[in-house]
Amino acid sequence: IRSGIDVSAFAAQPDQGVALRDQLNIPTDAPVIGTVACLKPQKAPLDHIEAFAVFLAAEPEAHFIWVGDGEQMALVRKRIEREPQLAQRVHLLGWSDRIVDVLSAIDLFLLISLWEGLPRSLLEARAAGVPCVVSDTCGNPEAIAYGRCGRVVEMHRPDRAAEALLALWRDPEL
Repeated sequence: IRSGIDVSAFAAQPDQGVALRDQLNIPTDAPVIGTVACLKPQKAPLDHIEAFAVFLAAEPEAHFIWVGDGEQMALVRKRIEREPQLAQRVHLLGWSDRIVDVLSAIDLFLLISLWEGLPRSLLEARAAGVPCVVSDTCGNPEAIAYGRCGRVVEMHRPDRAAEALLALWRDPEL
């Protein structure tokens, strides 16, 4: 039996999302991608950053919010610091209990892990009504009805993840 969440606890709170965007100096009309995940090999954090870099090249006003910490934080910071544009647009919040604020501030949720069970953060994003782009591993496709609430892409293909993010951002009907 898969785990579950209290869906009502993660309902979007627009005022809290606006407040977080203000705190991070993110314009209200900027596209914001987010994730909630440990910074460890399983979660493929560099793939997330590469996907965002491709998205950012196409949408230069975009921002990325990451909630989480872990053994690959230094590696992620080093990658981000190589490009000033990324350094200005990636917000590494570390561990936080402000998940509802984050989910209310973002437009798209990204989780392109290498393996998963059924990620709580994905269920939480779904509960908040945020479209998701996920990798085709384990429980991710179960939680995403392709074409209804997000896109499923191949693992280790940040370019495909970026394409899916762009498609969702550019066509609100999706």
